[in-house]
Amino acid sequence: MLFVFTATCRTKMQATSRLCFLVGKVGREYHVLLAYVRQTSRNNVARWLYETALHENLLKYNIAYYIEGLFAQDEFISDF
Repeated sequence: MLFVFTATCRTKMQATSRLCFLVGKVGREYHVLLAYVRQTSRNNVARWLYETALHENLLKYNIAYYIEGLFAQDEFISDF
């Protein structure tokens, strides 16, 4: 089973980082397969996720997407 987690992280200096993890689950174990952590826009995260799905041929798998509140805005969903 594959999961995609997205989130926004703010540091003390108010820099905003965008996080996206592709996680695989085998039995009771979780494995981080790919990670994207940058100070960038949601558009770039959506582009990375889309290009990764195409490049790694992930469209044939059943993937559960867990999208944090700020990412769930119409702008991110329409980009993806």
